[in-house]
This record gives sequence, C-alpha cells and structure tokens, in this order.
Amino acid sequence: MLVTHEARHAAWADRIVFLRDGRVVDETGAAPVDLLAEPTAR
Repeated sequence: MLVTHEARHAAWADRIVFLRDGRVVDETGAAPVDLLAEPTAR
C-alpha cells in the first residue's frame, strides 16, 4: 500500500482509491475484494 498525493507515483498502482474527508469517493483498477461476503458453495 502506498498513500500519496503525487499522481506520478499513483500511476504505478494497479488500483487507486480516492478519499475525501475519510470516505471512498471513487476508485480505479481491479475490482474490490469483499472480505465480508459469504463464500460460495461449489
């Protein structure tokens, strides 16, 4: 994890999460992983 205000550093990331006042307002890249989701049966 890298926290930055520099776009040139963020450009290296596979996923970027944008925060405003401590809340997620936007994101790019890989789909988020829902850690609270129930596993699916096979």
